[in-house]
Amino acid sequence: MSLVRPGRDLEQRTWESNLRFWQHRDRRCLVNNRYYRRIHSAAGRGYAVTAVDRDVLAPLLADPDAPFQQQGVTLLKDSHSSTVAEFDLVVNGVSRRVVYKRFRVTDWRDPWKSLLRRSPALRSWVYGHGLRERCLLTARPLAVFHRRRHGLAYEGYLLTEKIPDAVNLQQFMAG
Repeated sequence: MSLVRPGRDLEQRTWESNLRFWQHRDRRCLVNNRYYRRIHSAAGRGYAVTAVDRDVLAPLLADPDAPFQQQGVTLLKDSHSSTVAEFDLVVNGVSRRVVYKRFRVTDWRDPWKSLLRRSPALRSWVYGHGLRERCLLTARPLAVFHRRRHGLAYEGYLLTEKIPDAVNLQQFMAG
């Protein structure tokens, strides 16, 4: 009986150590380092991977809603809560297909809630990188930012790489 307790104790401490490790790794995408950087403009601020050049992000930061009205952009969804578009963007010097999502403010309390917890766009950014850190296949988040008004985060924008030949959930369920 005394041999079981040290084993459980070790298991518990190992579990707690692993949780601390992953929590630290998950926060890496929220600071400047060799993989990520903070971005900001008059329209908003957020984070981006260093593989995306500042000059490529500049038009998105200047007018985050412009891609949804441009020629050659495929609109995948447009609802009261979000808008999703697909277009080409240069990443690491190569033109890639990306998915760009706008998270709309649907309630006057949403900006205030972002003071207490991460916004949906920021959660998607952190969780996307967390899945990749754990070697689970997911679309690579490239940038996230928010329009700011009176110091509060309003509309959120998430830019991710598109996974080629991926089947969306509706297509998968229909097949």
